[in-house]
Amino acid sequence: MFFNRVVFDFALENPELLSLARILERFGIYRHNSRLTDVSGRFRQTQNHRFRVDLKILRSYDFERLNPQEQISYRVLEWYLENEARRQPFLYHDYPVNQLSGVHKELPTFMITIHQLETGRDARHYIQRLKGFKRKLRQVTRRMQKAAKQGIYPPRFVVEKVIQELDEFVKPKAKSHSLFTTFQSKVRNLNRVSPRQARKYCQAVEEALQEHVYPAYQELRQYFNSILEQVSDDDGVWKLPDGERYYAYVLRSHLTTDLSPREVHDLGWREMERIEGELRLALEKLGYDTAQPLAATLQSLNVDERFTYPDDYEGRLACLDAYEQMVREAEQKLPELVADVPQKEVIIERLPRFKESTSPEAYYEPPSYGGDRSGIFYVNLGDMRKVVKWAMPTLAYHETVPGHHLQVALQMELEEVPFFRKIIPFTAFVEGWALYAERLAYEEGWLKDEYANIGRLQSELLRAVRLIVDTGIHWKRWTRQEAIAFMRQHAGMPEPAIVAEVERYIVNPGQACAYKIGELKLLALRDKVKQTLGDRYDAKAFHSLLLNNGSIPLDVLELIVDEYLAQHADS
Repeated sequence: MFFNRVVFDFALENPELLSLARILERFGIYRHNSRLTDVSGRFRQTQNHRFRVDLKILRSYDFERLNPQEQISYRVLEWYLENEARRQPFLYHDYPVNQLSGVHKELPTFMITIHQLETGRDARHYIQRLKGFKRKLRQVTRRMQKAAKQGIYPPRFVVEKVIQELDEFVKPKAKSHSLFTTFQSKVRNLNRVSPRQARKYCQAVEEALQEHVYPAYQELRQYFNSILEQVSDDDGVWKLPDGERYYAYVLRSHLTTDLSPREVHDLGWREMERIEGELRLALEKLGYDTAQPLAATLQSLNVDERFTYPDDYEGRLACLDAYEQMVREAEQKLPELVADVPQKEVIIERLPRFKESTSPEAYYEPPSYGGDRSGIFYVNLGDMRKVVKWAMPTLAYHETVPGHHLQVALQMELEEVPFFRKIIPFTAFVEGWALYAERLAYEEGWLKDEYANIGRLQSELLRAVRLIVDTGIHWKRWTRQEAIAFMRQHAGMPEPAIVAEVERYIVNPGQACAYKIGELKLLALRDKVKQTLGDRYDAKAFHSLLLNNGSIPLDVLELIVDEYLAQHADS
């Protein structure tokens, strides 16, 4: 079918995605595991052209002759292809290497966590991929050079931080680098690989690091050093060519619905003020003086020793044990909320230490499409002073169940939807569901005390503040310092976290707005279903309606709900 042809054409040119999916291996096809995905500007242009051609073909089909599931697939794919077609004027407007993400970070992580190492063939493919680092990083450098000719440079702080990161990457000797040590620990346990052959593989990895990987990072470092005199302290994308239209584009891409920057900004203010009112009531119940600024009270709770763990082995173990208990209890209660639960439970692990300094406090890694790898809830335990007990339950529910793991793992297991609907991520739906899940856990009484509710409200407050700050930077032209000052006044977060948040919005405009917009849309749709069905409203049926179609644009989701109500309103 055309739907799957589009995505398979895309996947076949994305060997890293194929390694993640682990589908071709079932048919004895492994060659893709030796290659890296093309990230050149030319490849992006070719892809964009193909998206526009595919959109034209899609629209040649007779929508009315499709069955209901095919009509959903049509709408989802049409939204995606049309959005990608709109990207054409902005193919060089992003920052493909920055302090938050980019090839220089994602490629080593991919090799360590995704590249399969189970056979000697896998080991040889690992070595070939290491040798491909230089080509891939040169591709992204040439892309940035072409962007620079259009006047597109990252902000100064991004360049300075990337230079530091690149220096840190090549600082260890090859045998001490995580790309070597991780390989070494795995290759020793491979079936049918002798100790002598394992040593040869390790020697080849060491040579690949010295001759290909390190030089690639040093070349990238030279490029960033060369543009230091050209960059500025203007941080918003308004500074880019046609920057205002670009921001409107990326905002729509993440929100998957039409809201102007002004509408998002004003909505953020309304939500922030509402949540601050709820926070004051919660703090009053605990005896806190709410005449004091909320941010100051929350800051004091962040460092209160009652709510922190010791920064040692025992403290880290206790934290992981607490998360384990929270998640397993949530899994037991899950059937009360949804009709279907994932076949695989989520695993809780400490984040690899080499990633701790540049990663958030926690995140979720989805399972493989082939089902041979479970979803993982990674917890950052690098600095235990950043782990606050009253914030942990809501974070766990967001990342695992009923949040990301429930939604994503179920999506992987859907049998009646085409493959492309399992791999295209729509930020507002995915993050909106996870934020909705935080509220759902509260509504169901999963939070055990008022402090945990404060953690939930602070989490929601951050998502509202993001609407204001993201649009403030890119639409109202706030400086980085103005954005930091606003978050310091309202978010109640530690200073390093505030700085990291603002810098995230600068390099990934619009993305952080998707959480709150997605949650509000899901709540609005729930209210519509409740009002229409009255006593016949069934929470499990509503959640199945949301989850059993995979990740979809909010505009398409609203059509699905309206059609559902049309079928059930009088039944």
